[in-house]
Amino acid sequence: MSMQPQSWPEPDPHVAAAIRAMYRGGREAPLAVQVRDRLGELFPDAALADAFGQVGKPGWSPGRLALVTVLQKAANELVTQGDTFPAGRR
Repeated sequence: MSMQPQSWPEPDPHVAAAIRAMYRGGREAPLAVQVRDRLGELFPDAALADAFGQVGKPGWSPGRLALVTVLQKAANELVTQGDTFPAGRR
């Protein structure tokens, strides 16, 4: 497996504006949006590139996989605590 380091894409400006509008007025934005807004490119590919080969089929970005794992864990914690879905929607 190989990895060709790439920067994370910037969010579409229309989508970013819609999300800001949805969560204005004190409502807390989803965790993934907060992470992107506050930390930017977390776990950049360039920092992890030395751990991967230069030839072979390109693998998924380890930084993005790490972030997805963290977000899934956080989401599972919320579901276990019962804070995510209204009654009857679980």
